[in-house]
Amino acid sequence: MNPIESNKTYQKYVDKKSPNSPILKNCFNAFWVGGLICMVRTNYYEYL
Repeated sequence: MNPIESNKTYQKYVDKKSPNSPILKNCFNAFWVGGLICMVRTNYYEYL
């Protein structure tokens, strides 16, 4: 088996085994976690 065929075979295997990334869900989670961090920081400095 030549390297090109083995790379294609491996890529097919990886594509089959790896899950799809839920991009919209990840963006939403990053948005609210970032907002929560900013809110905590703002309230911490406001009451200091």
